[in-house]
Amino acid sequence: MGDAFVWRAIYRDGDVIDEFKDDGSGKTHGFAAIEHERLVAFVLIPQRPGLPTPNVMVPQDDPDFRVIFFRRRELTFSPTEHRETAPRTTRHVLGFQRHVGDAVVSCYSVFYEDGSVLVTDDPEAF
Repeated sequence: MGDAFVWRAIYRDGDVIDEFKDDGSGKTHGFAAIEHERLVAFVLIPQRPGLPTPNVMVPQDDPDFRVIFFRRRELTFSPTEHRETAPRTTRHVLGFQRHVGDAVVSCYSVFYEDGSVLVTDDPEAF
């Protein structure tokens, strides 16, 4: 089973970059390839029914605003049994970081495979 979400970056000029290239190769664009200074929105596209379509809209008047996205993958492996002992899980984390005065403020939304969501400013919470 694949990831619960794939991403799409939308630029001010209308260009769109999807995580998976549209040439049928199955190759991906890395998140690092996104040109953040051109970004107007970043969207997670659900790959299963019942999941939300989360997004971050990028304010055009805040050059320090940064979209944050990553996946946390977890697998439980028994070194004595030499096998995985629980199903693999993935958490999709979408958020942003911006400067407010001298402080750096971050907010994260953590999307779990069962459809539950955690919203936090604490990166240790997930």
